[in-house]
Amino acid sequence: PYCKTIIKSPLFGNGLTFTIESMHAADHGEQENILNMPPDVLKKRKVDWIDIAGEKVDSKDYKKEHDPTLWHSTKTGRGPLTPGWAKTAPTVMCCYKTVYYEFKNRLLGGTVEKYMEKFERGLFFRFHRELVCGMDEWIDMSIADIRAYEKNTAAELKQEIHVDAPSVSVTEDGVIDDAAAIEAARQATVDGEVSASDNEAVIGAR
Repeated sequence: PYCKTIIKSPLFGNGLTFTIESMHAADHGEQENILNMPPDVLKKRKVDWIDIAGEKVDSKDYKKEHDPTLWHSTKTGRGPLTPGWAKTAPTVMCCYKTVYYEFKNRLLGGTVEKYMEKFERGLFFRFHRELVCGMDEWIDMSIADIRAYEKNTAAELKQEIHVDAPSVSVTEDGVIDDAAAIEAARQATVDGEVSASDNEAVIGAR
């Protein structure tokens, strides 16, 4: 499935924008440009592999029930994930994500970019650990069930954040896939004067 999330800050109008594109594929992460980025954008991309079972978890974020190395799915028989699982497991889905970042502020652009790179990576890491460990809760859902759940989630988010938080666009070709990214954009907004100069970054994650 393809998902697209667009986040904007009302404090800057169109001056601060995050676009997260996601494509899920039944492979081990071998596809070089699954999201069809043009050559000029591809040159800027930074690829960051995220291993939900093989990377160290900050103690403040660790939850035993969300640890893939201890997890076992009673419905599918999958788990726990062992070292090298991403290359050897017979059933794998890779989530390819591209984060486009644009901030029209010459002085603060680099600072916000570094903050968001770190924040988004941590967000993706924690979210997918929880997603895998909660497999028995969603494995029986149909596509219709998933679409209905996503639409309800998007509607609830819009109601909760009101006008004080960044706006969320749910497009025809995708639905919101990272709810907590809204909070990330809210925390990243910094007081300052918007200039005419653009700061752009393309962050790739697999």
